[in-house]
Order: sequence, then structure tokens, then C-alpha cells
Amino acid sequence: MDLTTPGWDGSRLVFSGFMTTGEDRLPVEQVFTRKTAAEYGASMKVTDAAGTMLAWEKGKLRKIR
Repeated sequence: MDLTTPGWDGSRLVFSGFMTTGEDRLPVEQVFTRKTAAEYGASMKVTDAAGTMLAWEKGKLRKIR
């Protein structure tokens, strides 16, 4: 994967770029959302060149002290 981000926009941190798998180069977007100081939401979307969604993941992250 090759992802970049412009940085935090409020409570959202959005990475976008591409994932290479075999001979395919697929668009990817990964989003982290700050819910509290210790809890974040995370999602990742992978599409094909035509924009059809191939994969979608959603999760919950907790900060470990």
C-alpha cells in the first residue's frame, strides 16, 4: 500500500492511495475517527479501477497505556 494524508481534519484522519495486488493497482481509503481520547473508529474501503467497492472493513480501536 502507498497511502498519504493531509493530516487531521477535526476528529477524522483520512488516508488515500493505492494497494498493489498481483498486477492490479487498486484505490484505497482508510479513515480513523477519534471518538474519545482513548477510543478510535477505523474503516478501510478498497475499490477497483471502475469505482466498484471490493472490500469494506470497519473496526473499533482502543488506546493501550
